Amino acid sequence: IHLMSAHPESAARRDAGPVSRSDHRTMARFLAGLLLLGAARADSLLDSVEAALQEDDACAWDAELGEQLCGVELFQQRSRFLSSAQAHDAAAEAGCPEDKLLGQWKNDDALGFKTITIGLKVAKATELGAGCHGVHATIVVPSYLGGDRQYILTMTPAAGGTYHVRYFNPTATPTYFHLGEYNPATDVLTEDLGHVNGGAQKLDSFPGSTTSILTFSRSA
Repeated sequence: IHLMSAHPESAARRDAGPVSRSDHRTMARFLAGLLLLGAARADSLLDSVEAALQEDDACAWDAELGEQLCGVELFQQRSRFLSSAQAHDAAAEAGCPEDKLLGQWKNDDALGFKTITIGLKVAKATELGAGCHGVHATIVVPSYLGGDRQYILTMTPAAGGTYHVRYFNPTATPTYFHLGEYNPATDVLTEDLGHVNGGAQKLDSFPGSTTSILTFSRSA
C-alpha cells in the first residue's frame, strides 16, 4: 500500500485538454458503479469524489507511478486502491481455505496395518503471520514408523469442490512435500506418502503395508 501526498507542483495540470465538471461527475458515477460497492458506500464515495473535484487544479503525487495525477485520473487511481482494499476485506471475512482443516484427525488401521492409528493435529500457523499462508500440522506416527513429523498445509481448489493439499515439511533436510486431497462434502482428508515433491515415480511403501495413502477422518 502506498500513500499519496501533496506535491509542490500540485497546481500543474496535465496538458490533455480541458475536462468539464460535468464530465467529472459522469466519470465519477460510472467508476463508482464499477467498484461494485454497496449502494450506501458508493453514494458516500461519490459525494467525496465530487467534493474533491470541485477544484479543477486538484492533484496529488503518486510515488509508485512517479508522476502527478489530476482530476479524473486521480479518482481512478484512488478507486483502484479502494477496490483492492475491498477485495482484501472480503477474503479476510471469508476466511482461508486451510481453516477447514483445523482440528484433530485420525487414520485407523493406517497403511493397512491393523491396530495402528496415525493422527493429524492441525492448528493456526501464527508464525507465518497474517493472511492465508497455510496451517501448521503434526503427523502423530508411532516411533517404529519414523515418529512424528511437522508440516505446513496449504490448499488450492480442485474439481468438484475438492481441494489439492500440499504437506510441506520445513524441518527435514532436504525439505520435501507430499500431496493429498480434501473433500469438504465427506470431510475426508488424504495424504499420499508414495510420491515426494510431486514426482511421478512411486516410492517403496513401508514393508507389509497395503497402501501408501493415509485417509484421515475427523476425531475432534
